[in-house]
Amino acid sequence: MSTPLAQLFKKTQSENRAALIAYIPAGYPTQEGCKAVIDAFADSGVDAIEIG
Repeated sequence: MSTPLAQLFKKTQSENRAALIAYIPAGYPTQEGCKAVIDAFADSGVDAIEIG
């Protein structure tokens, strides 16, 4: 069984491209601001979002 992240890397590899993974520190700049940034990342088409 493969993980969602492994499936993502297989998909991007089959498309001959790197995965675009966005990162944001948890709660930065505020909790509400963080939610807005995550929504913006998702709307912009990133492959994955890492919240640290």
